[in-house]
Amino acid sequence: MSSSNLTLNADNRGTSTTRKPGAAGFLILAVLAAALSAFALYKGQAPVRTPFPEDWIIWARGTAAWAGILALGAFLLLIGVIGTLRNLLPAPKPAVSAPRRKSRPEAVEAAPAPVMAVAEDMQEDMQSATRAAESRGTLHFNAHTLERAPAFESPQAVEAMPDNVHIEAAAVAVEPPHIEVQSLEPAIFTDHAAFSDNASDSFMTRHPEVVVETVAEVPVFDSSAALADTHGLTITTPTAQIIPLHPPVETVAAQDEDHDPLAAALLRETPDVVTHAPQGDINAVISSAMRFAPQSEPHVAVVPAAAPEAAPEAIPVALTEVVTQEIASAEIVADVQPAPVVPVPVVIDDEAEIRQAVQTALSVWPDATRAIAADELSTRISRLYYDKSAASQKAFQLIASGDLSAASAALANHADALALAGNHAEAAELWRVSGALHMGRDDSKAMAAYEHVSELDPNDANIHLYLTRRYQMSGDTAKLPAVIGRALGAISDPATRAELLAPYADLKLKAGDARAAGDAFEELSRLHETTAYLKPDDVGARSTHAITLARYAQAREMQGAFDQAGPLYKKAYGVFADLSALKPEHPGLRAMAENALKDAQRFNMA
Repeated sequence: MSSSNLTLNADNRGTSTTRKPGAAGFLILAVLAAALSAFALYKGQAPVRTPFPEDWIIWARGTAAWAGILALGAFLLLIGVIGTLRNLLPAPKPAVSAPRRKSRPEAVEAAPAPVMAVAEDMQEDMQSATRAAESRGTLHFNAHTLERAPAFESPQAVEAMPDNVHIEAAAVAVEPPHIEVQSLEPAIFTDHAAFSDNASDSFMTRHPEVVVETVAEVPVFDSSAALADTHGLTITTPTAQIIPLHPPVETVAAQDEDHDPLAAALLRETPDVVTHAPQGDINAVISSAMRFAPQSEPHVAVVPAAAPEAAPEAIPVALTEVVTQEIASAEIVADVQPAPVVPVPVVIDDEAEIRQAVQTALSVWPDATRAIAADELSTRISRLYYDKSAASQKAFQLIASGDLSAASAALANHADALALAGNHAEAAELWRVSGALHMGRDDSKAMAAYEHVSELDPNDANIHLYLTRRYQMSGDTAKLPAVIGRALGAISDPATRAELLAPYADLKLKAGDARAAGDAFEELSRLHETTAYLKPDDVGARSTHAITLARYAQAREMQGAFDQAGPLYKKAYGVFADLSALKPEHPGLRAMAENALKDAQRFNMA
C-alpha cells in the first residue's frame, strides 16, 4: 500500500526546548571591561588611595580622557555582570499544556503497525533512525498474537482515508480480540548469496558518512515507538559474526597523458584491504549500499608532475623535497603571530594647559608687577602640574579656574601636613608655589610663604638672600641673623660670604653673642686680608682689613679671650700705621692708628 499523506508522530511532538544563550560572551565582556578600567586607572594615575571624593572630581577634570575611558569600562563591566547573572540564573519554566489530539472521523480507524505501509518519502527518515552502528547485525522480528477488532480485516479502510488525516502512533493502543498475524517485515537471512540486491539488508546495515541537515520540521520515524510493547514486536540480538562494511573511498587523481612516476609511487603505497568474507556476499552488500549513498563530487588530488625521464630511484628524493617544503611552509605560517594591538595614547598638550593656567592667574596681578611675577609663577605652576599627587592636581585646577585664594589655602594645608610627616622638601616646594601666587600682589603673604621655605629647605640660597635683602630694606633686624646664618650655611662664594658676614657679626655683637661675632669677624678678616694682599695699592681694601681686625680684637676682648685680643690690636695698629704713612694727609687713618696703639698698650703689646 502506498500513500503520501500518512505520517507517524510521537507523543511528544509538540514539545520543544529553548536553549538559553551562553554566559561566556557576557563574562568575556566583563573581563575586558575590568581590564580597560584598570588600564585607565593605572595610566591616568587615578587617586585610588585618597579618602576624599573631591580628589576624583579633580582627577576627572585634569585627565578627562582617562576618566572617560574609566567610565566606559565601568559601564561595559556593569553590562557584562548583569548579562552573566541573567544567563546563570534559571529562567521561569513556561506552563506546559496538555497535547492536543486531532479529531478523527468516526468512520476511519487506525490500522495496526504490522499491516501499515510507510510512504516512500518516509524511507529516508526511517533509514536514518536505524543507523545506530557501523557493524552489521541480524534482526529477527517475531510476530506475537495481536488483538484487533473486525474493523481491521481489510487494509482498504486505511487506503480510503482522506489525504489530510494523520495517524498518531499513540492511537493504536486498542484492545482487539486475539488473532495470529504473520509479520510482513522480511527477515534478514545470513545466506547473502540468495539476495544479491537486498534493499532491507542495506536499510539495516548502511552507515552514511554525511548527515543531511533538514531545514523544515519533518515528522521522523520513531523506532522506539514502532518497536514498543503495544505493537507486540521484540528484538533479539543474534550471536552470528558481525562483518564490518567499509565502502572503499576512491580517489581520482588527475594524470597527464604521459606516465607520472610520482603518482605511480603514491598509488603503490596504498595498502590493500583484506576481506575475509566471500567475494559474492561483499559485492552484493556494496552494490545495495551504493544505491543509497549520497552522490558527491570526486576529490581530485593535484600531484606535482615530475620529469618523464626521471629514474625510479629519484622518486623518493622528489617526494621528500615536496614534503619538506610543505612542512617548512607550515612552520613559517605557524610562527607568524599577529601584531599586538597598541592602544593609541591620548595626546594632551601639557604646555597649553600650563600657559592657560598662568594667564588666568596673571589676570588678577597689577600691571606694575605682572611682568616681574610672570617667570616665577610660570615655573612654579609648571612644577605643580607635573606633580601628579591629588593635592597638587587639586591646587592646579583651582589656579586654572582663577580661584587663587582657595589654591593658596589648599597648598598651605597640604604643606603643613607634609612638614609634620617629615617630608620637608615637598612641603617647601608647595610653599614656593604659594609664595609665587602672592609675590607682587600681596607681599606680606609672599614673605610668610618664603619664610616657611627658608625654614624647611636650608639649602635654598636664593630664598635666604631674597629674605635678607627684604629684611635689610625693611629694617627688620630681628629676623636677619637667622636668615643670614642659613644663607652662610648654603653659600660658598667669598664675595657673597664677606657681604653677609659683616652685618651678621655686627648683629651678633649687638645681641651680646661675642663668640658668634668673633667667629664671624675672624672669617671676615681672613677674606679681607686675601683681598688686600691681591690688591696692595687698594687703600680701601687695606683699610677695611684693618677695621675688621680691630672689631675682631674687640669681640675677643668682650668674650674674655685677652690672649687673642692683645695681638689682634697690635696687628690692627700695624695696618693703620702703614696706611697713615701711605696717606699722611688722611686724618682718619692717623686717628685709627693711634686708637689701635692705645688698645695694644693696654695689653702690654706695644
